[in-house]
Amino acid sequence: MYKVETTYLSEEVRLILLALLGCGLITIGSLIRIPFYPVPFTMQTLVIFILALTQSPKQAFASVVCYLFCATAGLPVLDGKMNVLWFTGKCGGYLIAFPIAAFVIARMRQRGSALIALLCGEAIILLIGGLWLVPFLGAKTAFIKGVLIFIPSALCKMFAALAFVKVYPNNLKNWLLG
Repeated sequence: MYKVETTYLSEEVRLILLALLGCGLITIGSLIRIPFYPVPFTMQTLVIFILALTQSPKQAFASVVCYLFCATAGLPVLDGKMNVLWFTGKCGGYLIAFPIAAFVIARMRQRGSALIALLCGEAIILLIGGLWLVPFLGAKTAFIKGVLIFIPSALCKMFAALAFVKVYPNNLKNWLLG
């Protein structure tokens, strides 16, 4: 019985460590940004794609939730800035979509094509993010500036994530957990 409890604690500690690693990587991705109105281009989604392709659905979800928890706690994880009310701004929809997309990508990747999983995850991010922008900008502008403008960069990030995972499969876990 003691051995079972140790294994359980080990899995919990592993999940926490991977979530913290994922949170740190997403934070770094948020620092790489191109200012753009109404929502900047960042590398957060690239990192989320890589996490979702290399972690289990639970781990990928936990990584992004940890990131959003840190933002809500007032830590400067949102492109180096503090914003405890991140969910009220123009970027809120995209941020809310991140954990959903990470979970869906990781789950779909387990069952089939990584590219299809990434396309579905990006569709979730763009759909929720674009809908979130409608009250701020109106439907037409939200679609153009919140969805269409991001499609080319999203495709580039998807292929970059696929290339990274092909070269370094499961290395995120191995670097941290040995």
